[in-house]
Formats: sequence, structure tokens, C-alpha cells
Amino acid sequence: MPADGSAGGRADPARRRPLDLIERTRGQVWAKTIGRDELDEAKLRYEVISTRLFAGRTIIHILSPDDPGEGFAAAHGGLEDVYFSTLARSRRIPAAASDQFVAA
Repeated sequence: MPADGSAGGRADPARRRPLDLIERTRGQVWAKTIGRDELDEAKLRYEVISTRLFAGRTIIHILSPDDPGEGFAAAHGGLEDVYFSTLARSRRIPAAASDQFVAA
């Protein structure tokens, strides 16, 4: 079976769907290693979707449609980034709706 999950010219939906989801986040998730003391500022400046501690430093993944620069590199993530970016987007929708009620 080819690596793309196809069998005899047909894509296996069970294998293809996760790959499609991962592909949708490509170019929108960015990673950077920062000091633990920089995390609060990063959360104010960026849409931080996940953090991980590694060797005393914090690796952050942010969601941005454009390259944020400032030392970020495109994250070649997997389903974890799909999951956290989906959560971030779902939080934005209720927050935007509640802002409308406050402004009225």
C-alpha cells in the first residue's frame, strides 16, 4: 500500500482524514523556544496554543496565518497541533460573541 493511504487508486478514508487535518494547519502553526520568564508576555502578544518544557526552556506553538518573524519557525506538527488549533479557534467564536453583548 502506498504511503498516502491509497489502495488500488482509492484513498483509505481512515488514514487520509488525519493527514488532511494536519495539512490544513500547515503554515499556520509556528514554534519558538523561549525562557520560562518570557511566557506571560508571549501569551499577551500571540495566540499560544501549546507549551512544552524541554531542557529548562519553554517551547511555544502559536497560531498565526502569517509568519510572525521574531525567531519563530514553521512547526511541522501533527494531530496535537490540529487539536490545539481547533480549541483556540473554538474559543475565539464565543469570545467574539460575548464582545458583541458588552458593546451593545
